[in-house]
Amino acid sequence: MAAADDITVQVEGLAALRSALRRLDDGSLTRFEDALRIHGEKIAAAVRTKMPRDSGAAAGSVRVTRARAKVAVQEGDTRTPYVGWLDFGGSVGRRKMTQRPFMPAGRYLFPTALSMQADTTPLIEQAVMDAARGAGFEVGTDGA
Repeated sequence: MAAADDITVQVEGLAALRSALRRLDDGSLTRFEDALRIHGEKIAAAVRTKMPRDSGAAAGSVRVTRARAKVAVQEGDTRTPYVGWLDFGGSVGRRKMTQRPFMPAGRYLFPTALSMQADTTPLIEQAVMDAARGAGFEVGTDGA
């Protein structure tokens, strides 16, 4: 919740947030996305430290992408197509001879992101308030 004079704005949902930030001013959405990207980079760095380091290619494939007020931490690319197998397990290779125990929740990306989830909500709230301040609004922290 953000307030400017006697106006209160409450946003629920990503589409409404994106629309509200776009209406504030030209740079609000970008400032919000930048704050999310910083947090995404923290998650990506934590994932990289947990991945196997034989060559470092798997850890190097962890990246952060940003688009339309969304940030995603992704792993694997065309040079490291095996990263999904490293993270989730399964059987690969000729006649599925190479096996790794299957873990539906994964070993690296999802557990790390979930462990950092408590930091995410306050960061998003702060990023929204900072974007509103950057657009010239006076923002309260108590939701009023």
